[in-house]
Amino acid sequence: MTLFGDYEPEDAWDAGDDPARLADNLAARLLLVAAALALGDPIGDRLRTRLAQLADDLAFLRGRLGA
Repeated sequence: MTLFGDYEPEDAWDAGDDPARLADNLAARLLLVAAALALGDPIGDRLRTRLAQLADDLAFLRGRLGA
């Protein structure tokens, strides 16, 4: 959580965490994307950035798992 009390799962991403924790983080972030889309939020810059980061971090986790 930041000084201002806001929090997004991306804030908690630490590449050194164990894979299970990284997977939990990715799942939370995917749920935020799904919720935004379900609520009809437009796909703006923030959502595009979130999707790009999610894809990059998923690829990183796959590499950590040797997949």
